[in-house]
Amino acid sequence: MKAKILLSITLGLFILTFVTGCQYLKKRVEKIEKSEYTINSKGKFRIEIENVNGDVDVIPSGDTTGMIYITAEKIGNVKINEQDKPIEGVDIKIDTTDEIIKVSTEYHGTTFSLFSGKKTATVNYTVKIPASLKIVVNSTNGKISAGKLQADSRFENVNGSIYVNGCTGTLDMETVNGSIKANVDSTKGLVAETVNGSIDIGNLKNADANVEASCVHGKVKVENLNFSTVTSEKKNLTGKLGNGKNIIRLSTVNGSIHLDGNYISLSKKENDLNFKFEFDDNDEPVKIEINHDEEKKGSEIQKDSIKAKDSVKTK
Repeated sequence: MKAKILLSITLGLFILTFVTGCQYLKKRVEKIEKSEYTINSKGKFRIEIENVNGDVDVIPSGDTTGMIYITAEKIGNVKINEQDKPIEGVDIKIDTTDEIIKVSTEYHGTTFSLFSGKKTATVNYTVKIPASLKIVVNSTNGKISAGKLQADSRFENVNGSIYVNGCTGTLDMETVNGSIKANVDSTKGLVAETVNGSIDIGNLKNADANVEASCVHGKVKVENLNFSTVTSEKKNLTGKLGNGKNIIRLSTVNGSIHLDGNYISLSKKENDLNFKFEFDDNDEPVKIEINHDEEKKGSEIQKDSIKAKDSVKTK
């Protein structure tokens, strides 16, 4: 009898240990992999970044040799006993065979599903480019930010906001679910469109542009600006800043538009998918100050420069 009791206890402890061990091995932790790429932009006129899940940050390289520097940060959930293995299901592809450099994030298997929300990997990019290189960024889920770029830029997003500071080329910005915020030192033309989100454009005091702003559910607000000509209602505005030689066109459906002559805050703490729908049928005109003066005076990736660093953080 004692032998049977002892056997039962031993068997129970074994089963408990086995189950606990299996649960431990199934536990997932967050792993971070960083890769760095150096690309020669000689003979190239544009770089295109396509990212499915994660943020993209673009800044000037300050490099006179024409090199592009990319840091890609993969963040994935891996099993606790597979921390020494690379994050699977997501690859970074760089194509330099044409005049356009193409950088893309490719998912395979069941790593990511836009509809189910299943995700085991995110990729965040920091891209440093020469001042003369044009750029296009396409993102599905994540923020896009850019600063001090001199060439023409286009930023397209689906679920995420766009933040731009001090870019002097033409700016084309479009998102579906997110806001657009920008400070413009000078502009050769600016188009900003969103469906669910606000638009805030600052530092326009020295802009020379014909301005068109419209929203469906929201307001157009103007601060610290002198228009030489203006026509405005609460939801629409057309006006002339400076000599009006460029175009500023802004539109949103669910959100307001704010134009300011001074710098505005580019805070990124907002929740991009929390929208305040403004239904206001009071069409009183916007109060705007008017100035009556018409005129106011690397083709190859350097493989030896690719580095990878891993870090693991337990969730």
